[in-house]
Amino acid sequence: MTTGENVAAALADCSQRSPVPEVTAQTKQFDSAVTSGTGDLWRQSANAAARFSPVVINPGQTAVIDVTITPSGASGTTVSGTLYVDDFAADVPPSGQFSGDELAGLPYTYTIK
Repeated sequence: MTTGENVAAALADCSQRSPVPEVTAQTKQFDSAVTSGTGDLWRQSANAAARFSPVVINPGQTAVIDVTITPSGASGTTVSGTLYVDDFAADVPPSGQFSGDELAGLPYTYTIK
């Protein structure tokens, strides 16, 4: 049986330690052959120097975002992937962090000539 003294000592010991959060995530791979004029917010998670320049599209408006795919590899290789369209929110309360969601996935396939 644990006495009140033992509980108090255990709690005091815990208060001297800093919690160490541990997170494991599995993400989709970035395709270095695909680039766009807006850059990629999520690429910044792997490369802090990655460019990101979002386009603001208000309700009822449309926008065109040019995407370039520069294939490399052996002739005849078939490449498939998905181009994701995301939204972005900055300064999300309470801590001012940012957030984003995948709104659509546009699959693509091509064969290298």
